[in-house]
Amino acid sequence: MELKLGDCALAIFPTVKGLASELPELEAAWAAARPQALALAVSPGEVAGLREWDGEPFDISGWEELYGLALRQVAGDDGVRLPPPALRRALVLADADNVPVEALDLPEEEFTTLFTESVSTWQWFRCDRLEKRLRKRGLEAGTPQELALEMDRHLCTLSGYAAVEHGREAEMARRLREACAERQRVLAVIELPRVAGVVDLLPQA
Repeated sequence: MELKLGDCALAIFPTVKGLASELPELEAAWAAARPQALALAVSPGEVAGLREWDGEPFDISGWEELYGLALRQVAGDDGVRLPPPALRRALVLADADNVPVEALDLPEEEFTTLFTESVSTWQWFRCDRLEKRLRKRGLEAGTPQELALEMDRHLCTLSGYAAVEHGREAEMARRLREACAERQRVLAVIELPRVAGVVDLLPQA
């Protein structure tokens, strides 16, 4: 996806988290965009974590585990990796070309505040029940892209979680517009379910 923000050519790469087969497409997008900045839809702390990952397993939530298991069903065991390969590869490309990296997502403290204000104990309980129901019933998606969007639709039926995602989108749009104000070419790697919301908010950011 390519957009024009003022004098900036903005290329957006929608990523399915964990999907290894995206790497050739990402590398092609990097070569085509020749970006002056890379904008990643992660927090500042996550940028550092992706760079410093030592290869050891890390804790994931029950919801993330459900997503990972379902993704393996549609992409195969070899097609799924953690941390998300597109994010790690984009960082490698940026560092190799001395391209600055901008974190688009909320810093950890701000995310915690937003989550605490938006998701009540009852909403958290309902999310836990939803996860168990989906594990038992299964998901309908036949492709990784459909799966990412289906999981997000289920989660956002819970108003508190939807509010968190909308808050993230607003922050991403604001930071992305700032990044584009200072450059002529920017490549943004954003999780697929958030792309439409971010793009809709860009004119208002």
